[in-house]
Amino acid sequence: MATVSASSLAAVIAAIGNDRLSGYEVLVRLAKPPAAPELPEPALYPTLHRLEAAGRLRAGWSTDRFGRTRRLYRKP
Repeated sequence: MATVSASSLAAVIAAIGNDRLSGYEVLVRLAKPPAAPELPEPALYPTLHRLEAAGRLRAGWSTDRFGRTRRLYRKP
């Protein structure tokens, strides 16, 4: 697993803000300035899981009206 800096962890949490976002939506927000941390895309999901395990994020499954499921992350 790639080493992720503390600033990247903080940027992921800040990108989520008060919303419930999928991993893809977090990536989109991180790609926009001023966020744009040096977090490689393959490191995002392990980072989200690490933050969830540490209690910094909560995650749950959601199903849209078309039956697609996705995992949404939010701050506790």
